[in-house]
Parts: sequence; C-alpha cells; structure tokens
Amino acid sequence: MGAGAPPLIWYEPVVTASLLLAEALKVRLTTGGNRGKNPYDTPFTRIAMGLEEFLPTEMQSGSLSACAKRVERSAAWQATRRDGRDRGISYT
Repeated sequence: MGAGAPPLIWYEPVVTASLLLAEALKVRLTTGGNRGKNPYDTPFTRIAMGLEEFLPTEMQSGSLSACAKRVERSAAWQATRRDGRDRGISYT
C-alpha cells in the first residue's frame, strides 16, 4: 500500500460484512461516486457507513469520505481490487 494512514485491523469485519451484503444485493463495489456532488456517495459506501452505526460513536467515521478512506485502506477491500470484484465480474 502507498503512503497514508495504516489500515485499521478492527475495521476489517465492517468491510467484510459490507462486501458480503453488497455482493448479495448486487451492489457495485465502488467508493467513487459523482464528482459533482459528494465523490464518495455510493451505495456501497452507504452500506459500510450504515454498518458503522453498530460501532461506538467514537469509532464511527463521521462522513462518507472518511468511511470510504477507511474502506480503501482495508485488506478486505484491497483483495477485491486484486480479484476483479470491483469491476462487477463476479459477485461470489
């Protein structure tokens, strides 16, 4: 991974659950949305942020951009980049 904050190990279950839910719902696995509005406002990012509501308040991201950045740093998300799931090739 490049420079920036390290992945949050405790956040992996949130990303894994988000991926499983998104794949079950056939939601595209992307954190990049409309550049004219909020660039992180995607159905997938909203799923992840929704699951964060189960975390204590101080552990929640607080914004879609912060949530997307946490997701993008996770090992589970990086695996989707390697195996092609981000391009809608497979939802298994």
